Amino acid sequence: MNRSITLAASGILVLAFSVGAETPAASPKPEPKVAATVNGEVITVDALNEMYAALDSEMRENYDKNGGKIAFLDNYIKKRLVLQEAVKRNFASDPSVQKELRAAHDSVLFDRYIRDVIAAGVVTDEDIRGYYEAHQKDYQRPEMIKARHIMATPDEGTGVVNTTESNAVTKEEALAKMEGIARQLRTRQGTFQDLATRLSEDGTATVGGDLGWFPRGKMVPEFEVIAFSLKKGELSHVVESPFGYHVILLEDRKEAGVAPLAEVRDQIRIGLMRQRGDQVMAAVNALSLQLRADSKVNVFPENF
Repeated sequence: MNRSITLAASGILVLAFSVGAETPAASPKPEPKVAATVNGEVITVDALNEMYAALDSEMRENYDKNGGKIAFLDNYIKKRLVLQEAVKRNFASDPSVQKELRAAHDSVLFDRYIRDVIAAGVVTDEDIRGYYEAHQKDYQRPEMIKARHIMATPDEGTGVVNTTESNAVTKEEALAKMEGIARQLRTRQGTFQDLATRLSEDGTATVGGDLGWFPRGKMVPEFEVIAFSLKKGELSHVVESPFGYHVILLEDRKEAGVAPLAEVRDQIRIGLMRQRGDQVMAAVNALSLQLRADSKVNVFPENF
């Protein structure tokens, strides 16, 4: 719903044990949640979230309006498939490719060292905090909720392609299916993520029905009103929207207010670095001159 529904992720749990002569077994630890697998290659939810957060603001806004993380993940999977094919054909062994890979490695290392080490003396933590405190209005955020849903929709008249098991065909079947799922959830006959993965009839089924974080105005009104009325951990009744029938689980809520500094620190830091670009380059030049003075460098112009 973008009046299209966006998404996030599902997961699995495994037990991990610590063994030793006198060491008791460690508490069970959850394995990283899996967003997708591509020919056995695992894409974790954490990795997906990191890549999505690293998008520039314009690209992320475009994804937010056009499918969210599920659209991003779909494009990323396409990229991984092509990369896997390149690896399978040993394309990376081509000398010209090796040359470009080395150049890319050097470029990333150089840029990150400037950003994270050299520029630290130009844009300090005090600078970042001062900017944040002076521009609070720029970091206001609306009320946000994190939710999952399971949806059933009839084939006729919706334009939605059903891709999971036990699909509804008529409106009556869709309603009956969702009422049955709601009963299973309330009697704990299955987890929300598992039932969403197996039975939900939209794209978020692949990630356990996870819609991620969203503010008001992102979902259709019939869905949004109910979702925002729920308490954390609360399950909705069966909700009808133009897309079909839903059961919604509210996982978390962020009240409206100023985003914490920890969430916007990197954004502020990069912005201040751009403003102070001349100072950053001066610091880079000063370091390079110092390193050259302390190093043994020989140039042979006659050879070129």
